[in-house]
Amino acid sequence: MRRLSALIACLLAGVAGCSCGCDRKASPDAFVLEARVMDAGAPDSGGDLGIGPDLVLDVLKPDLGPLPDSCGGSRTLSPQPVAPYAGKPCGKGCKQVTFGNFVEKEYEVVGDLLVYVGEAPAGFGAGFKVYLVDLKTGNEVMLQDYSKKFSGCSLVSTDGQKLAYTCVRERQLDLWPEWDRSLTVFDPKTSIETDVFCIREKLASNGCDPDYLTLGGTGIVVNGTLGACKHFTALFYRFSDGSFTNIAQKKGGVWHTHMSGTEIVWTQAELAWQASQIVLYNTRTRVKKRLAPNDGADQYLPRTDGTHVVWTDHRNGPGGRSMPGNADIYHHDLLTGKTTQVTTDPGTQEKPDVWGDWVVWQDWRNSPGGWSRGGQAPNCDIYAKNLKTGQEVQLTDYPKHEAYTRVDNDRVFYRMVDGTKWASVFMIDLKTRLGP
Repeated sequence: MRRLSALIACLLAGVAGCSCGCDRKASPDAFVLEARVMDAGAPDSGGDLGIGPDLVLDVLKPDLGPLPDSCGGSRTLSPQPVAPYAGKPCGKGCKQVTFGNFVEKEYEVVGDLLVYVGEAPAGFGAGFKVYLVDLKTGNEVMLQDYSKKFSGCSLVSTDGQKLAYTCVRERQLDLWPEWDRSLTVFDPKTSIETDVFCIREKLASNGCDPDYLTLGGTGIVVNGTLGACKHFTALFYRFSDGSFTNIAQKKGGVWHTHMSGTEIVWTQAELAWQASQIVLYNTRTRVKKRLAPNDGADQYLPRTDGTHVVWTDHRNGPGGRSMPGNADIYHHDLLTGKTTQVTTDPGTQEKPDVWGDWVVWQDWRNSPGGWSRGGQAPNCDIYAKNLKTGQEVQLTDYPKHEAYTRVDNDRVFYRMVDGTKWASVFMIDLKTRLGP
């Protein structure tokens, strides 16, 4: 079996240009390479499944033949400008910053880059588009749009310099379709897109889509399922050596991966009926540990800026991952090792983010019926708290739904309907809103 490291090194070379024979006129008999996902080391106690033959992936050669939608190699994209419109007023220090098609939930903001996946207007099965906003200039472009049905890009992330996303290309071969799923890196400075990892999915394989993806300083982490939707994993792609490592695999589940710098956090449950916990993994030391364990109550949806970790926690009241109830926000300082409670209101506070001294979250305390299944309660607002001063502020008070918060460089981002039929991202400058 050929070595995976040689293949990945060849693919990565294409980030700076087209190399390793990535000419699209490659021979149609390009081979498929088998490669095992490597184990991260000693397994955790509890629900680890281990690495077995059923977790073998089909890793594809950089050149996969003449089909234009095949996975592998590099290509130069032609970003398509997105025209802004009037937008929706949102108060002092606030403005609408995205104008593409419907913003999906897991957008990302780091530095001057905001990235998101937008749903194609044709609806279900029509695929998804990748968008990039330069917050310094305000320019927005659509980067990738696969036009075939059941093709499209489902997840996107940024580290403030480059983008990472995963896409599916449908390939019609004889009477049966196949899908090439890529893990792709895009450099805005050169407009070069490179597939750093490819998996071939056939109709009979019953593969499952990844759930979360994030790009950090040392690599890319993606979580989802392998092997007929039954192996819950977090997989780390390391830039330095091209390794693809299984860093978490639990019978109960592994979700909500997020990364900043060398730190990765995620939600995991040892077994399906046990409470979920927050886990931290350092990509340099390869040390993994649970943060602030509380086995009797669910903890989930962690985010980190590399120094702080925040999450949703149910230790103070009823509820859980599927029914938030009295959820609170908790914070862990990686430098001091101290864990503190951020919110105390008996309503539902969830989906936090952190940057420096600021923690932000979506809050249901002003909703008459509280949180409801499916997020249909009439009023969800955005709140923020300064960890240094203890100041808590309500940032939005519209009568409907503002949600999915992000915070970066004293700017708070959230998603809401912009007056059209689309959900867009809005940005609040905290220095302008709150003053010096």
